[in-house]
Amino acid sequence: MPDIITVLSEDTDYKGAEWSLNGLPTNESEFKTYFVIHKLNGKKTPTWVDVQKKLKVMQVEYNAKEYQRKREPEYPSIPDQLDDLYHNGIDGWKATIKVTKDKYPKP
Repeated sequence: MPDIITVLSEDTDYKGAEWSLNGLPTNESEFKTYFVIHKLNGKKTPTWVDVQKKLKVMQVEYNAKEYQRKREPEYPSIPDQLDDLYHNGIDGWKATIKVTKDKYPKP
């Protein structure tokens, strides 16, 4: 699940800047207190409002991929899938995978 650290670490506007954050701020005042920029390295200075906007976008993207996170642990391992392909052909493999895809459909 994305948080402020994710935004500051991964968003292209901020990735590469050097900073520290003492705790996870819940409001602008805490952000100004806890967040320290060491070097911008050509990146934009993060503001509470901008970080919150980007966090909302990341959260929407994260939520949209919930089906992927649910599917992944239920798929057979790659060696098992290759064995399925060898013994049952592409149609047999598709049938095996379809069970998980049907259980967790794309939204």
